[in-house]
Amino acid sequence: MLRDAERGMGRGSILIDKRRRKTPGGNNEPYPSGLRRILAMNTEKRNIFITEKDMERLEPMVAAAGNHPNIGRLREELERAVIVRSAEIPADVVTMNSRVVFRDLETEEETEVTLVYPSRADVNRRLISILAPVGTALLGLSAGDEIQWPLPSGKKRTYKIVSVLYQPEAAGNYDL
Repeated sequence: MLRDAERGMGRGSILIDKRRRKTPGGNNEPYPSGLRRILAMNTEKRNIFITEKDMERLEPMVAAAGNHPNIGRLREELERAVIVRSAEIPADVVTMNSRVVFRDLETEEETEVTLVYPSRADVNRRLISILAPVGTALLGLSAGDEIQWPLPSGKKRTYKIVSVLYQPEAAGNYDL
């Protein structure tokens, strides 16, 4: 796990991990159930939510990825993520191995994909790697969220999460 200083967590930020639960007021009272979209108090970007299990798997992958073109963006997303216990993540949040429908707001095209680790990626089966630009963009967002994301070409696309059709944690599958 990244330490608070490495995560860029400042005063007023929210961090939930297996070491402690911290709320905006800085006390250690339990975070309310029904965790929803929360704006970070020290940044204009919306927090994303990642399960502790996904973070445990993604951090070593990022560290070992070298110069992969999208690794810097994934690292930034992980640094701003709120870590949530797998059993507590809301069912409409995109986690690893989630099947999600998103819309490209420029083209209005809707696409259904499953967000996977690189070894399972297969574009023909709509298994999108977390290292693909759209994969990194989707991680941790909730149904209804929109995000503007830069593509390798330099162009930006805005995606909207239409729905999360399957989330392993919501189905009780914590080890996928």
